[in-house]
Amino acid sequence: MNSTGNYWTQLTDTKFGRRAALRGAALSGAGLAATSLIACRTGGTATTGGSAASGAPQASGGTPKTGGTFNTAIDKGPEGWDPHHSVAAQTANFFSYVGGRMFRFRTGRDAKAKEDTDIESDLALSGESPDGQTWTFKLRPNTKFHNVPPVNGHAVEAEDVKATFQRALAPAAATRASLNMIDPEQIQTPAPDTVVFKLKNPYAEFRYMMASTKFAWILPREANAGSYDPLKTPIGSGPFVFDNYVPDSAVSYKRNPDYWEKSIPYLDGARVVIMPERSAQEAQFTTGALGDIRAPVADLETLKKNVPSASAVSFPPSHPLLGFYQLGDSSGPFTDIRVRRAVSMAIDRDALNKVIWNGAASDTEFYVPLNMGRWSLPLKEVDPSVQQYYKFDLAEAKKLIDAAGGSSLNVKLAFYTPDADEKIKTAQAIFNMLKALPWQINLVQADYAKDWLGSGKGVRYGALAKDTLAFSSTDGLTTVDDFLYGYFYSTSPTNIVRVKDTQLDGMLDKARGIVNDDDRLKAYKDIQKYLIDKQYELSAIPAGNNTNLVWPWVQGYHCNIIEDNGRMACSGVWLTKT
Repeated sequence: MNSTGNYWTQLTDTKFGRRAALRGAALSGAGLAATSLIACRTGGTATTGGSAASGAPQASGGTPKTGGTFNTAIDKGPEGWDPHHSVAAQTANFFSYVGGRMFRFRTGRDAKAKEDTDIESDLALSGESPDGQTWTFKLRPNTKFHNVPPVNGHAVEAEDVKATFQRALAPAAATRASLNMIDPEQIQTPAPDTVVFKLKNPYAEFRYMMASTKFAWILPREANAGSYDPLKTPIGSGPFVFDNYVPDSAVSYKRNPDYWEKSIPYLDGARVVIMPERSAQEAQFTTGALGDIRAPVADLETLKKNVPSASAVSFPPSHPLLGFYQLGDSSGPFTDIRVRRAVSMAIDRDALNKVIWNGAASDTEFYVPLNMGRWSLPLKEVDPSVQQYYKFDLAEAKKLIDAAGGSSLNVKLAFYTPDADEKIKTAQAIFNMLKALPWQINLVQADYAKDWLGSGKGVRYGALAKDTLAFSSTDGLTTVDDFLYGYFYSTSPTNIVRVKDTQLDGMLDKARGIVNDDDRLKAYKDIQKYLIDKQYELSAIPAGNNTNLVWPWVQGYHCNIIEDNGRMACSGVWLTKT
């Protein structure tokens, strides 16, 4: 039965209106908030090889022009500025203007760079290891932190790197789960330009971890010493210096005159307007007040007609859409695998693709996004006996719910706003599908900052009611281990579902210690197969490309796969009109 039209009607009636490189695709419009700023970078030398699909760079307008301010919009303001005490996308987005890391993912103006997800030098010139356990990094000379108190522009040195990761591993740090291969007592600084990490176990992905847009930002040592509060004051070594923040209005940055890449940024500054309403963003883009905008599928053609000269930059998805269960409380309904399987089988994924994405959704994503390339497990590699639970079969789903308690089950589906239009519509459509099951289910609209993040105490960190299916997406992370270990290891603070599975823990511990790429790949594929069978989260939800429209007077607007997740500062952008 083709039920697409019925789901659409119900939705609109709802009241809540890598051998050594990562391969694949980028920013998921459904995975992050409806932000528009794209990573724009230049220069550097790649240290590893690899390629991936990417949004095409905008055509260059000739010799870069200096001056002017680039204006973009985002739907949520910063929850804070501390990249180690929050894994929220907004924190990385806003800090990325001012921050520097040991490595970064390549972007550039040439055709090869736009398809390349190699890492390149940022603050570190090199990172080498003979065994995957002892890593030596050499720092770039002549790099400085911003010339603001109490740092006052001092050089970036090994002691800053050491202090950064000791701070990132502190008990209160949200980043400690992803970095727990580091022994903070075994970080050595034999010279100002040399830092040595002796890890707890071999970890072949460590250099890529040093390029993470989530937790690898290098802070001045004064942050760890308590000389200033990074939650309130963003200080880094990046191309822009924090200027001011007007709550619920805008964040402004100004050019860093001491940035190590002397030719950039070309801009005098950048301004991120906080604008929750899509209609307001679109009106501002149409008039030219904004240089770019993220264009949801439903609005894309209208925006193209309104600004026919705009260039379109598209990205395949990289943030799987997921439904999170509370599995840490044995009395919760979702601890019964029959309930989880029923939820999955009651969802008509083909209808979601047609209704939300105009039939253009990506291949199946489970827990590891498609931008992980060969590390991401496609449905065809899943055992057929498990594949059946990801196919629409309402009759069988009803039988499973009946067997698990049926009408005695009373649950909620929560989604969080503000967020991307497609993600909200997907949550509402899934709710309408799940209403067909013989249970009681209610739709709940919750606040992203207050309820999902909760300053480190919200649903994102495991504070999920046992009767609630929370619909959201993964963070923009860097490696396959980042996703699997961070989301599912029993002691991880970002284990949203609070699953405690000793077999899974053992599989993850083993995979992290495998240096050989092929063996490590098999181990992580086996972990994904195990998770897909257990259905610890609702997965395989369709997600389509993300598209940004850019005015022609915005030049040097380039993108790569991973950097866009962190909205790396637009140091390569220039404006032909100011």
